[in-house]
Amino acid sequence: MSLERLEGLNLYDGGLRNFVTSEFECKCGCGGNVVHHLVDLLQAIRDEAGVPIIVTSAYRCEAHNSRVGGKPGSMHTFGRAVDVALSHAAAYIALSHVYRRGSSVTGLGLRQHGSRRYMHIDVHPRPTPSTRPVPRCWTYE
Repeated sequence: MSLERLEGLNLYDGGLRNFVTSEFECKCGCGGNVVHHLVDLLQAIRDEAGVPIIVTSAYRCEAHNSRVGGKPGSMHTFGRAVDVALSHAAAYIALSHVYRRGSSVTGLGLRQHGSRRYMHIDVHPRPTPSTRPVPRCWTYE
């Protein structure tokens, strides 16, 4: 799968104390990564919450996105979304931090019930209010 969608982006190349580049690469092994701005946001949340943030999904090539049931055109396929395992107080702190960052976060999805508790965060470069409201917030079943 081509990584053309990532050309010209400022991708994360390491350097933050709590994250390594492999956490953000496509799980199929094709390569790819997420924009640095997104990792900076996660580091700020990590610093404020004081708990580890476990990245469960980040960049996905289109083929891997399809295999895991992701929506076509997902921000994951553009290197602009992450899913992180957060629950209870850490999820509340992360949500508060994301809310304060306001304009930099364009999508926030939450699942905070059952055994799979996580948060989806995306940062779209050019929101298009005519096609979808921004920022968007949703919950998962």
